[in-house]
Amino acid sequence: MNKEPIVVIAGVESRAFYQALQVEEERLHFCSAEDGAKLFGNCGAALLIIDCGVDAERGLQLLLTAKQNYPSLPVIFLTDASSEEVVIRAFKAGTREYFKKPVTVAELQGTMVELLRLRRSVSETRESLCLHVKSLLAGTGLQPSTDLPEGLLRTVRYLADNLCREIYLDNLAGEAGMSKYHFCRVFKCHLGMSPMQFLAAMRIERAKLMLRRPELTVASIAFKVGFNDISDFIRQFKRQTGATPTAYKDSLR
Repeated sequence: MNKEPIVVIAGVESRAFYQALQVEEERLHFCSAEDGAKLFGNCGAALLIIDCGVDAERGLQLLLTAKQNYPSLPVIFLTDASSEEVVIRAFKAGTREYFKKPVTVAELQGTMVELLRLRRSVSETRESLCLHVKSLLAGTGLQPSTDLPEGLLRTVRYLADNLCREIYLDNLAGEAGMSKYHFCRVFKCHLGMSPMQFLAAMRIERAKLMLRRPELTVASIAFKVGFNDISDFIRQFKRQTGATPTAYKDSLR
């Protein structure tokens, strides 16, 4: 079965860089910003790369359109003209990774491989998705039950794909195909906590991984994992780990 392609929206002047990427057995499909907007009407991508050059505003609009139509599609956002405002808006819109150019081929390639691995490992079989749930809970001290209903597995995947966005209980219950009341009861029974507590735990676990990257600030990580309030991020991080994000980051040096 043919794999879905990696769609790259970039200017002609940037294509040589992307053609140098060596992602085994992956097919790249290039298109312009104009063609990219049309593409979202019939998207079959495994991964989307938006390289907006100096026009960050246009790139953000493409990102919003992509995520509105395909919430689970992982997106890598690159721009020449970056600012703290652009970073925050990109993460709030749903990008999984953000790069201020220039970026090395190896760095971008490694990110692409990891995002593709995560996307496919949670979509190919029920067993791999169960393993993915366990890996997400690895740092929380919680163990899921051995027989997670399909609806909960879909919900966990939705959470993993949308951590940096606003997530509401209605969305989660809808993914599970249950009423809110029944969903909350079943979720806590199988995962040991409420859906929103689980969401916070997932966000902190992802933040712990990002704190290993020296180029990322605590503030940017907070927004990247879905916290709109840095004080709330620090409070929840300390509650789960026993240390502030800054102290945790310093301990990794």
